[in-house]
Amino acid sequence: MKQTGNRFDIRHKETLMLFPREYFQLFFPHLVGKIDFGTARFLDKELNALFEEAEGKQPEKDRQRITDALILIDVLAAMEEEQILIHWEHQGEKPKQFQNRMFHCFCGIFFKFRKPIFPIAMFTDPAKWRKPVKDTHRIELFAYPVTEFTYRQIKLKHIPAEEFEKKAVENPLAAAYLPLTDYPKKDRPLIKAKTVNGIAGVEKGSKRSVLYSLIDHSLPLAPEEEKTYRKIIQPKSCNLRCLLCFSRRINQAIAGIYG
Repeated sequence: MKQTGNRFDIRHKETLMLFPREYFQLFFPHLVGKIDFGTARFLDKELNALFEEAEGKQPEKDRQRITDALILIDVLAAMEEEQILIHWEHQGEKPKQFQNRMFHCFCGIFFKFRKPIFPIAMFTDPAKWRKPVKDTHRIELFAYPVTEFTYRQIKLKHIPAEEFEKKAVENPLAAAYLPLTDYPKKDRPLIKAKTVNGIAGVEKGSKRSVLYSLIDHSLPLAPEEEKTYRKIIQPKSCNLRCLLCFSRRINQAIAGIYG
């Protein structure tokens, strides 16, 4: 189970790597005009090396770190270009004391690179939290504030599906993430149909492959739901028909790779 979850986490990271502009258009639209996405460099090796010694190279932590991302990118700030780091993490379950982990990463990254850091955590677990995960880490001494750290938190299950449906027309990531948003359980086949239709315009190749794999992991359908889904998505155009054929090939490839 942990291995399957790890592959799913990696799908989210691959999506970020292939669609960085679309990702920020979806979640941080006010920052898009300030970021030069063509300069993005993913510093995976540097991030892994940074925490290997501190975490003792423990296998479980190494697997978790693989799904994190550290991006060096140019931005326009105060009318001048500068480089910042984007620290991004995906979480498929509700963690404990997560704000401490993000602060630990922030300190290590800043000590190593001495650049401004924009920390992001995206939560894709299916629960609607009654008690939120803290997004702030505070340190005080005798009631005197020492430091306060905050990261940007994205919780997909707290976003109404309608919000992403409107954006899916122009942003394929909105369609790909639609299965992880909030909607009635009875609408699962309809949501998957809208999702597959929403990525139909993505060119064939690695981008569409990763998006469909993400969708397939996000919303597996029961046999009866699959029947309903097939009825909804009867091919009415060449694009949809081609996409369905492509989807079947992707499912076969995934089964061949992962068993």
